[in-house]
Amino acid sequence: MNKQKSPTPSQFYREIRPEFFSDSKIVAKVILPREQLDYEISQISTNQKHDSFETLSRKLAEKLISPNLIPQVGPTGGGDGKTDSESYPVSNFISNRWYISNNKWNENENWAFAISAKKDWKPKVKSDVKKIVETNRGYTKIFFFSNQKISSRNKTEVQDQIRKEYNVELIILDAEWILEKVYSSQLLNVVIESLNLSITYLEEKIIGSKDSERIKELEELENQINSPNRFFEIDFQLVEDCLESVFTRASACFII
Repeated sequence: MNKQKSPTPSQFYREIRPEFFSDSKIVAKVILPREQLDYEISQISTNQKHDSFETLSRKLAEKLISPNLIPQVGPTGGGDGKTDSESYPVSNFISNRWYISNNKWNENENWAFAISAKKDWKPKVKSDVKKIVETNRGYTKIFFFSNQKISSRNKTEVQDQIRKEYNVELIILDAEWILEKVYSSQLLNVVIESLNLSITYLEEKIIGSKDSERIKELEELENQINSPNRFFEIDFQLVEDCLESVFTRASACFII
């Protein structure tokens, strides 16, 4: 005798309250195996994609570390600014509205970002840190992106050495970190667009009518949230708008 399989809680809730779920459909998924992306990243120098790797690193930093970054422009990496990117100050009234965690950053922080695809990464990171520190801009933290796979021991050794020598915190983010974050945070489209990979890898989505309404509602809410005309001291409506925005995002199951 066959027993009817009971629906999962999410299936049951979707059945009785479909209006709370996304009605968009993915018609083509990203097909980019981790091994393929690993190879693409390792071949940055060979394929002369240094600028593309800088773009990718900055976009990942904006999504996973802090969105308030300024790209440096120049004939070579970092231009004349000694950094490949850096943070700019943002008031807490603004940063509190970001959909990111508050991880030791505030308006008094000043972060620098260096990006390299050199195989001999250790002399490069030491050289970049020295140049950045010598600008005397008061950077409180330095992030170093590399397309190399660096052992935890080597990273810790260099980070401790930099802290001891320059009294500044260094965070080394290597190829393994990039791969892990790209797949765990579903950022494949960012990689594909930044590295100019084949269009066949891109994800295509058909936006449903309900999600279209939610997107419009979300845009209106975020315009209200970010409006400079709001009162900052006591704004209960701001809290309501933020909660409604979160609920709208969760209902549609997408990120804009």
